[in-house]
Amino acid sequence: MVAAVEKAAASTVMVNARRGIPASGVFYTADLVLTADHSIEHDDDIKVTLPDGSELKASLAGRDENSDLAILRLERPVGVPAERAPKDAQVGQFVLALGRPTPEGVQASLGVVSSVGGPVRTRRGAC
Repeated sequence: MVAAVEKAAASTVMVNARRGIPASGVFYTADLVLTADHSIEHDDDIKVTLPDGSELKASLAGRDENSDLAILRLERPVGVPAERAPKDAQVGQFVLALGRPTPEGVQASLGVVSSVGGPVRTRRGAC
């Protein structure tokens, strides 16, 4: 588990785009960060704290309120893209979730896949 956290931590960032409450994000590509749409309150002064503690400016590249996802574009490519999850997830598999909610580092939690498939739940209901 420690090795998996260390590997994934290299792709996990802190996103500052709302007052007082940072969020986490992951590198999708070297210059794009995937984060939660609800964590973006303002799109004019977004800062991303990288795994090494340095900070970069970012701009909102796109957002989808229904899926609660947003993409941020960094001022320059620096990231290590996160590994993609396998497409064959099965109920009962363990999953490791990481976040970087503070500058002190990542936080990890362990979970279990509880369902696969079915409707997608959004802010506007299931679809």
